[in-house]
Parts: sequence; C-alpha cells; structure tokens
Amino acid sequence: MEASQNVVREFVNRINITAAGGSVDPYALLEPNILVDVYGTTPISGNYRGISQVKEVLVTTAAERFESIKIEIMEFIGSKERIAALLVITGCSTNGKFYNEKGDPDGFVFDVRDS
Repeated sequence: MEASQNVVREFVNRINITAAGGSVDPYALLEPNILVDVYGTTPISGNYRGISQVKEVLVTTAAERFESIKIEIMEFIGSKERIAALLVITGCSTNGKFYNEKGDPDGFVFDVRDS
C-alpha cells in the first residue's frame, strides 16, 4: 500500500477512535494551514482554513449534531501526493435519527505531503 494511502487511513482511524471516546489526535497529521471545503447546503458546508477553524467550526458543529459517527474507507483513487477516497460516513444524530442509513459514499480529495 502506498504511503499516502496509509496517512489517510491513519487519519480516518484516529477520527473513529476520537469519535468513540478515545484519546488520539487526528489533527497532528494535518498541516497548520489546512484548507477544508465542504460542498453542499448542510450545516457544516463551507470553507475552513487552518486547524483552529476546522476544530472550532467544523468539528464543533458536527459534535453538536451527532451523538455518534463512524467513517469507513471504501476505495482510493489516485496515488502519491493527491489522492481521492470514497468514504462512507454513518452515525446517529443527537435527536436519535440515523445518518446515511443506506451507506452512500462521499468523495474526498486529500493532498498528502511528506508521507
């Protein structure tokens, strides 16, 4: 497996551990000037720059809306510094509704440096 895929796998693994109450730091794998774009019209859609904004806005909003969340990697597309991944995100909202019951995948693009 390619080094960049391993970095993304580790990032997803750390998010899952953290979401389950574990104590790991997924943000340690991110560059301080990270840019996250969430397309769509959801409460977490928008452009987030820098780790502090990602944590304060994106992660806080998700935590307020989800009681539990799990991410699974379905497939990688591409290689080296820029890879795409199909991820399935499922969970339960704070009002007890299941999120993504059908298990539809979402597309993500990662720029991986120094892997």
